[in-house]
Amino acid sequence: MKKADLLRIDFPDKTMGKLTYGDKMELAGVTIELPNLNNHPMTSCICDGDFILKWAEMQDHPGHWHYLLQNVPNRSGCFFHRTAMLDQNKHWTPNESLGCVMLTEPDCDAFEAWGNKEDILLHIHH
Repeated sequence: MKKADLLRIDFPDKTMGKLTYGDKMELAGVTIELPNLNNHPMTSCICDGDFILKWAEMQDHPGHWHYLLQNVPNRSGCFFHRTAMLDQNKHWTPNESLGCVMLTEPDCDAFEAWGNKEDILLHIHH
């Protein structure tokens, strides 16, 4: 199974991370999530752990396919998807995420191409 790593740092209003992937742990991009509030749905970042990313269609956005985090305790619908907010130097607001992991540039497309719609083992940690 392919592997990726998400190393995160907590801030009072958000959680930021660095997503790397592959044998050489190439940089996929910077992530942004809600602040760390003990994995509380819709208000907190996702807890640390090892999770499977599965290619799936977003239920509330038919036709939009992204990686879905599987088996996050007490959570569902936690997707990995891109955001243009940080790429365009715009201010990020918490309602952009609502429990998802937002991925910015530089290489979102390369990460999805590398994943090739296959399952990925993601290690999330601080």
